[in-house]
Amino acid sequence: MNIWDFLGVVSKADYNELESKIIKTQAKIEDLEEVILEKNLILMELIEDKIDESKNFERELIKNHLESFEKKEETKFNDINQKIENLNNKTYSEINKLRNNHSKSLNKISKKIDNINDLMKVIMTNDLLDDMEKIIIESKVKKLLLADLKKIIRKKFIDYENN
Repeated sequence: MNIWDFLGVVSKADYNELESKIIKTQAKIEDLEEVILEKNLILMELIEDKIDESKNFERELIKNHLESFEKKEETKFNDINQKIENLNNKTYSEINKLRNNHSKSLNKISKKIDNINDLMKVIMTNDLLDDMEKIIIESKVKKLLLADLKKIIRKKFIDYENN
């Protein structure tokens, strides 16, 4: 169904401006998703390099952790997509209210969309910060695991040489 069927009062120029803002917001969100995916790919490559250097037991442990991380990231992306869908639904609901109640102005909707965009930026920034903090913590834990593994291997090698 065409959105113009819902709009009785809004001019095409105003609608086009509103639609342009929505498209720009969605493009920004997609760009942020691509950045997150690239960061995840870089992290996955680093983790896989470390896995190749360790024993099978440690390799399985890290792979399980990586799979869990990917599932969490997938859940986050699904949550973000749901939030975007909810925000789009709210936007179209506001457009319908404008048609039914001529006293509301297009500027009010525009301000709400700007607020939604600001909220999305804050949400995405917070998610990225949380992801980066988790990545840093995971990296530190993996470094500690590798250091402990090296100590164990050295000790076993020394014990082996002594026997």
